[in-house]
Amino acid sequence: MKISAKLLLTFASLALVAAPSAATAANNQEVSVGGLVFMPQAPLFGTGEGGVASYRFWCSPDWAATAVLGATHVGVKHAGASGSFDLFPIGADLTYNVIDLAPFRLNANLGLRYEFVQSKASILNIADKEVDMSLDDVVLGQLGLDADCAIAKHWAIFAAVGYQQDFNKNKLQTPDGTLRETEDLSGFNVTLGLRANF
Repeated sequence: MKISAKLLLTFASLALVAAPSAATAANNQEVSVGGLVFMPQAPLFGTGEGGVASYRFWCSPDWAATAVLGATHVGVKHAGASGSFDLFPIGADLTYNVIDLAPFRLNANLGLRYEFVQSKASILNIADKEVDMSLDDVVLGQLGLDADCAIAKHWAIFAAVGYQQDFNKNKLQTPDGTLRETEDLSGFNVTLGLRANF
């Protein structure tokens, strides 16, 4: 049992916990769907809401590859600005099983996302004219934990928490020029949903 590796992937509150593997040969695929709340760090954005879907394949009892896609609607809360941004992330995670104490399970995830950004936001310029704002697509790093609890033979409810780091730090643009030299989509997200295994 790789206890030392497991301890490195848990938070301090779980540092003394080690557990056996999560997957069995007959049950190594999972599909999850959930609702998501996104809490950006940048003051331009309000709290976002959306959904996420994922497919996970357990390559071994401890390790899995997870494909993820989602959609999030984020409002603008900056003075003089209005509208929203729609975010469409797609990417993959490397997943490691930390705890498996049936019916409870905890996994750690590390991954990358490419996020398509669609702007429906505008702001008043110095002439009090409303102009459109735009932000380029971004590349994100994602770190998080997800926990599930089985409610039937092939079904579980799950919760996930994570932090995403924007690697681009793009300029926020308007037709009049650059509004802000650095703007990013880093922040925390929380997901609740349903998971099926087969």
